[in-house]
Amino acid sequence: MLRFIVALSLALCGATLHAQPPDLSGKWRGTLETKSGTAPMELYVVIKGRTGTLRMSLSARALGSGRLGACYDRDLPLEVVEPTDTDVVLDVQGAKVLQGCLNQKARLKLVDGKTLEGTLADGRAMKLTR
Repeated sequence: MLRFIVALSLALCGATLHAQPPDLSGKWRGTLETKSGTAPMELYVVIKGRTGTLRMSLSARALGSGRLGACYDRDLPLEVVEPTDTDVVLDVQGAKVLQGCLNQKARLKLVDGKTLEGTLADGRAMKLTR
């Protein structure tokens, strides 16, 4: 009986440990497709626990057009929601900084320990690496 209880306890602990989502804390860098399909936006994401920031920056080619929105080069808050061992949702809440800034969820898959890939709610591709 004691062996059964110990075995059951170890099995439950192993299942609980396996269900823990990976720690996404740290600095991530990546790209996001633009709506126009021109040069992608560069992304800088910092995650600490379940919160963080996302900063968008246009590439030098896109900056050559002379158009730069008020939402670029600003730290937009984000929340890490629904993390699993293979998927995560980043809820970018740009409207908290400035009305009209990026306010969407990104559904991403953990490709490996260093890469997240997926899409924003509007379908634009997003990729982050650390």
